[in-house]
Amino acid sequence: MRIIKNIKNMILALMLVLLIGAAGWGYITGGSGRNTPEQSGLSMKPTDEEMSQLMETICSFPTYTSNPIAYIDAHAAEFQKMIEYGENTLRYCFKLFEQGGQTGLEGHIMAMACREILSGEDDFLLFTDTGQAWYDTFKAKAENIRDQNGDAFIQENMPGSWLLLQMPEEK
Repeated sequence: MRIIKNIKNMILALMLVLLIGAAGWGYITGGSGRNTPEQSGLSMKPTDEEMSQLMETICSFPTYTSNPIAYIDAHAAEFQKMIEYGENTLRYCFKLFEQGGQTGLEGHIMAMACREILSGEDDFLLFTDTGQAWYDTFKAKAENIRDQNGDAFIQENMPGSWLLLQMPEEK
């Protein structure tokens, strides 16, 4: 009985240490636990070559699966860089999606990065077969919402969609 009580006390103490450590880390990093691009040494405006290199690295392995999540998990730091680049990643991906044909692994990964950056602007898209299908549906929905509610609504409430609708079509 005494051993069980000691184990419980040790577990509670460990949980307290972890909780205090996590709170302290949040305080040290400004509360978010995520570095801004400036803090992590990232360029705010990556070139297309830099973005292409990140995509190439993410898509390089594991080759034993076609599951995009496995590739992202294997290259979490590179995927996080894409997320931190924010609008610049959206511009890069939107440009490639506009060219069409993004139906493979790269298209899925780009769509997943865009969805992460958009933070819910595409809640209506729960599942699509390809990254290109996601983009085509997202763009059509953005155009439809703009037609129904106007530019001011999209600009104020859906900044990622507004960014997309301001980009020239590059085919």
